[in-house]
Amino acid sequence: MTRQIRKVKYRDGTVTIVYEVLRDDEGQDKYTMECSEQPTPAFHTALRDLKGHVAVWVDQPVAWGRDLEIVGVTFTWSRDVMGAVVTAIKPVECGAWCVNTPHLPAVASSDTAPCLDGACFRALEQVITQAERYIDGDRAQGRLPLDARIDPDTGEVIEPDKATGTDG
Repeated sequence: MTRQIRKVKYRDGTVTIVYEVLRDDEGQDKYTMECSEQPTPAFHTALRDLKGHVAVWVDQPVAWGRDLEIVGVTFTWSRDVMGAVVTAIKPVECGAWCVNTPHLPAVASSDTAPCLDGACFRALEQVITQAERYIDGDRAQGRLPLDARIDPDTGEVIEPDKATGTDG
């Protein structure tokens, strides 16, 4: 069975992933996962790494994309060729502008048709990889409310003195 990611979205602390599982009998099952467990830093990085690509995709200088917030990617699959549309939020003086890129396939349909460049394709593959890891249970590490700290020079654990509240 093969899993195809159809949509990855991260907004307001919620991860949404839509995917299909292609069964061996040529059928498919569609799933939507919506979860508030925080994704790994790599998940955030994969989305953030699309900023410059989105700017170029919509005919803007790369610097235009620096303040974009990438909130989602919709993937298409046609004869095993991936295509994508990226959704981003661009802050503007009066609020926010929702930017949706044009759909671009990984492979051009003709000699003159546009398609994803190699760097953008690899960045989108990272989004897919991180989405698959999230589905499989890879999440950000929670923080434990421990009072101890690690000495950066020795690596030893320094326990605080409970009576005085200072490091012992």
